[in-house]
Amino acid sequence: MLLTAGATKNPLPVAKSLSPASTTHGSGDLALTIHGTGFVPGSQVTWNGTTLFAGYVSATQLTVYVPASDVASAGTATLVVTNPAPAGGASAALAFTIN
Repeated sequence: MLLTAGATKNPLPVAKSLSPASTTHGSGDLALTIHGTGFVPGSQVTWNGTTLFAGYVSATQLTVYVPASDVASAGTATLVVTNPAPAGGASAALAFTIN
């Protein structure tokens, strides 16, 4: 539930794991699930600093849609979940491997 000013404060999100944990470069668009705690409908996800569409599933799960261009080359991407104010904040970063 997205909270507004004067309501209970949003929790600090904790991103714990990614599913899948990796992908092969050039594999096309990717649906990635982030598992953790403290997610809210207004949670945002950044991929190497760029905001991606995050679908709220539950307080413990978000789905992120990663465009093919972001997995076109091998390397590592960093994902961070951010909850809006009041309170909220950013999770620790998770690494995603692109083989």
